[in-house]
Amino acid sequence: MYNSNQQSKVLLNIIFNPLFIFTIVWIISLISYLFAINISFIINPNYQILLFTFIVSYSIFFITYISLAINKNHTTVNNIIKPILQINGYRLKLISRIILISIITIVLYNYHTFGGFPFYSFFGYDVMAYYEYGRFKGLLIPLLTIFGLLSIFKKNIVYRLVTILFVVSLFVFYILRGPLLAFILQYFILDTLYKKKYSFLKRGAVVICLIFVIMNVLGNLRTGNELFLTYFNIKPEFQDINSGILWFLMYITGSFSDLITTVQYQNHYLYGISTLNDILPAFIRFDPIVANPNLIFIDGPKTYLAPFFEDFGWVGIIIINLIIAIICFVIHNDSRFNNNLLIIPLLYSSISLIFFTNYFFYFYNIVQFILSIFIFNFIKRAT
Repeated sequence: MYNSNQQSKVLLNIIFNPLFIFTIVWIISLISYLFAINISFIINPNYQILLFTFIVSYSIFFITYISLAINKNHTTVNNIIKPILQINGYRLKLISRIILISIITIVLYNYHTFGGFPFYSFFGYDVMAYYEYGRFKGLLIPLLTIFGLLSIFKKNIVYRLVTILFVVSLFVFYILRGPLLAFILQYFILDTLYKKKYSFLKRGAVVICLIFVIMNVLGNLRTGNELFLTYFNIKPEFQDINSGILWFLMYITGSFSDLITTVQYQNHYLYGISTLNDILPAFIRFDPIVANPNLIFIDGPKTYLAPFFEDFGWVGIIIINLIIAIICFVIHNDSRFNNNLLIIPLLYSSISLIFFTNYFFYFYNIVQFILSIFIFNFIKRAT
């Protein structure tokens, strides 16, 4: 007989599994889409394309992941709960200070060069739009995320709270909603795994509510409720629904709608340019920067699939699901990666946000992955 702690541990190992997360994200996305096409006039109604895309994507991911598990004689559910890793306190303090100085340097440079934060626009100030503001965001975002995650290894609660407030505030000032959501997910995952908090379902519910509030508040700040209802062409009978629920649906389904539009009307392929423009830093861009300039999209992101479809069509969708399945399997099962407590949260957050964009091939996520390898090995106490 399992006690409740053992049962929670088993459940935790199932939930923190790439195959499980991939499945749940797709299911939630499909259900949300079926709701959204009845709520908004702007959502592409051709859900059949999305269902076919799901069948192709899930089949490739599932077959690849299971085949690797069978070939390597692994179980699909591994023990994600590791023995307590000892952290070198001096090195943790040193690297935290170096990261903090780097963050402050970038923020001050951007403030001096580009003026006030984009967040100030909500109060009537004339500042640059959030997507144009600042330089070095490909370094700033991973540094902020890692700095926040490192605070989990500290015992001082006040320090942790101040650090979280600092990190979240900068994400908000820059209006970086996607990276903020990714940070919250990673923080929750690392805090759960490092401190072995088996009450993760209750804490997970709190995180979901927090994300819901952030999407609601930041969404309304960015567009305003009336503009939001107009922009997303919400049907009159649904305009009284809580704006947080509407934001949640549109945030998930808008990118899938744009993916369907891409699949429907893509008439030429870019053969790697679209993917490279995500992987490379912002100051390096290949033409065309916009894959389909003549198509009308709801928003910029078009899920994790669009860049590869824009480059290689349906072959690209097969390739990206194959690659992601291999990446997930290797990181989840290779001790060189799954013992790194900074890499594991990055993996799970990247899978969780596939409905939005392809964080596996985003420049700042690649930078975070590389930094996480060196930083965690630096602070980990030798055994």
